Amino acid sequence: MDILKRVGKKIREIRKNRGLSQEALGEKAGLSSNYIGQIERGQKQVTLTTLARIAKSLRIDVSVLFEGVSEKTKQDEDLKLLLELAKILNQRDLAMVRRLSEHLAKR
Repeated sequence: MDILKRVGKKIREIRKNRGLSQEALGEKAGLSSNYIGQIERGQKQVTLTTLARIAKSLRIDVSVLFEGVSEKTKQDEDLKLLLELAKILNQRDLAMVRRLSEHLAKR
C-alpha cells in the first residue's frame, strides 16, 4: 500500500473514531466531502497545508497522520528477522555472528 493510501486510511480511522462524517470533516477543514473521500482512498495528492488543516480539524498534530505509515523495505524485514533469530542464540554463537557481521561490513 502506498503512502497516500496509508495516510488516507489513518485520516478515515481518526475521523470515524471522532464520530465525524466526511461532510463534517470537510466543513471543519474548509474542504469538500468529495475531496475528503478521495484523500481517504489515496486517490489525491495532498499538500502539507491541506493535511495540516485536516489534522487541526481532527484536533491532532499533523505528525499523527504519519505514525506507522512508513514503507517497510526488504532490508527492514531482514533486519527484524535477524534480530529475532539472534535472541535465541547462545552467547558463543551470537559472538560468532557479530564477528561475521563486522567482517562483512568492512568489505
